[in-house]
Amino acid sequence: MLTIRRKTSDSGAQSGAQSEAILKNLGTEPLSAAELAVALGLQSKTGAFKRTLQKLVESGQVEYTIPEKPTTRLQKYRLTEKGRRLLEELGKGGGQS
Repeated sequence: MLTIRRKTSDSGAQSGAQSEAILKNLGTEPLSAAELAVALGLQSKTGAFKRTLQKLVESGQVEYTIPEKPTTRLQKYRLTEKGRRLLEELGKGGGQS
């Protein structure tokens, strides 16, 4: 039986970098998922991008602008206070080892 292993360290680092990039782009104004993807240089909303964005929503760092309709085409995302604090920490070099 063939087993395929994922490089979790690479995908974890990529996800962390993508999370930081999403937070930075939301630092100035709310953006839609499509606008965020363009800002990150993606040609489309990839699965990894969608998962990263959903994790940020679930962790309380990003929130919907229309929470009662999470799937509306008009949905945008904005930073929460928790997300702003994390972004400030990252800017101070808190994310570096």
